[in-house]
Amino acid sequence: MKANTLISVCLIGLLNIGLISCGGGAGTGASSASGNNTPQYTPSQAAWATFSIKPLASGINTSHDPDGIGWLTPASWQSAQWNGTVYNPETLTRTQLAAAICPTGD
Repeated sequence: MKANTLISVCLIGLLNIGLISCGGGAGTGASSASGNNTPQYTPSQAAWATFSIKPLASGINTSHDPDGIGWLTPASWQSAQWNGTVYNPETLTRTQLAAAICPTGD
């Protein structure tokens, strides 16, 4: 068997394995090449109509960017800049790590 043919056969085999393990790849429940009739789950699209309404409804926030978050001041953003300290989470408890990387609730 030629090398190109062997590579093609291997790739087709891997594709079939991927289709089987991913539910067949047929979103309508139609049979796939492997004979798997499991329908693929695709979630409903997000309700993007509320993207700008909900965050701005409180009157505190003015936009989605950091400057638009009403309870955070420019000074709080400045103090939150990374100082270059590298933390090893294996040597800290969860509480210590949270306090180190998130000193305030924001």
